[in-house]
Amino acid sequence: MQRWTGSTWVDATAAVERSTTNRDSYTSSVTWNVTEGYYYRAKTIHWIQQGTTYEQGERISYHILIGP
Repeated sequence: MQRWTGSTWVDATAAVERSTTNRDSYTSSVTWNVTEGYYYRAKTIHWIQQGTTYEQGERISYHILIGP
């Protein structure tokens, strides 16, 4: 999870590893406590390895403002 500081996105939580097994499909969820008044977004890193071939990618969600 990342939080907007007003000038840059910073990691707001520790990384959570959800799976270490190669799969065709994977679903998971994580819950975090956040602070009102900040924008947050999710960042995921996904990877796959077959033999010595390794590929990694990153996806970033749209941001959301946490309000009262």
